[in-house]
Amino acid sequence: MTVRTCISRLERIFESDELPPSEDTERNEFQASKTLNGRVAVKGDLDAVTGEMLLMALSALTKPRNPMDDPTNSRTPAQ
Repeated sequence: MTVRTCISRLERIFESDELPPSEDTERNEFQASKTLNGRVAVKGDLDAVTGEMLLMALSALTKPRNPMDDPTNSRTPAQ
């Protein structure tokens, strides 16, 4: 790829009125549903900001707990 080609590509990207995929909220999808065996299936594709908000909300629920608070809870953070 030549320098001229790279410059042309960058000009098209930065002069475009289109949002980059990471910022396009119109492309957001999120689905959560119960399966026949009672599990929950989750699928999604979120913009960077919404995805970060989801990760922050989930991280508060998945941080390790003190085993002294609940000795019967042997779940790992990944579970």
